[in-house]
Order: sequence, then structure tokens, then C-alpha cells
Amino acid sequence: MAIVNTKGTTVTNADAGVLSDRKFARSRLISSIGFVNKAAADNNTSVYRFARLPSNAVIRAITVNSDAAITGGTAYQLAGYDTATNGGLVIANLTSFGAALDLSTASIKPLRPGAADVEKALWQLLGLTVDPGKMVDIALLATTAGTTAANISLDVVWVE
Repeated sequence: MAIVNTKGTTVTNADAGVLSDRKFARSRLISSIGFVNKAAADNNTSVYRFARLPSNAVIRAITVNSDAAITGGTAYQLAGYDTATNGGLVIANLTSFGAALDLSTASIKPLRPGAADVEKALWQLLGLTVDPGKMVDIALLATTAGTTAANISLDVVWVE
């Protein structure tokens, strides 16, 4: 084992006299909050859209809040979707924030991107090779929707 003195990108840049991108140092946080009513009769593959972010946004955290236990609601996946104007289809799941969320208990779930993804823009988290320069809806896709009604909110904290 060795004793090391390792620096992150912003500290390395500061030591070299280089300013880091404002997304990673000296940034102002932006919060986008959305709320939906999940009905008891909602089926699997239902999509709940909560926030609209630019594709160059860097997501710092997402908090999912369900005010009721959704019986059988054991699999909800965070995903990025095109806006209705752009066709409304799924772009990709946001797997950096973890596997499917279990909403079978009333809860508040704070989510952060994986360590290797904290400096990636939304378009990179979605697996795109270039920034499409468009707005993206942040949504939950119900893989296993469950049979109970609930109010679900999502708070996305991001920088641009």
C-alpha cells in the first residue's frame, strides 16, 4: 500500500492556474421540480415526465418522493425522453443513478450520479456521442407500475 496525494480535476486545474468549466467550479445550482398523480389503474410502461433540462446540463442530484406505498410498484426507471415536439420517444435510461427504483413503500430517495459520471453532461449520461443541443424530459418509466395511487415528485438539481 502507498500514501498518495491525488487531486480532482478542478484542484489540478487550479494548481496549474487554469480555470475549470463553470459546471464544475463556481457553479450556480438550478432546481427543476415536477409532480404527478399516479393512478391505481396505470399500467406497466406508463411514463411520468417531471422536468425538462437542456442536453448540456450536468445533473448533481435527483430526489424522488412518493407519498404512498405503491403496492407492487417495485420497478421505476429514470430515463431521458425527447420532448413532444421532438417525437416524445425514450432516448435512454439514466442508469448512472442506479437500477430500477422500488416505490413499494412511501419514501424519499436521494440519488446521485455514479462517481465516474459526476462531470458528464446529460447527453453523455444518455449514451449520445455528441450534444444534440435540445431539451430533454426527465421521467420515470414504470416497468412494474403497481396497483396503488400515489403522488410522486421529482426534484432535479443541475448546472448549465
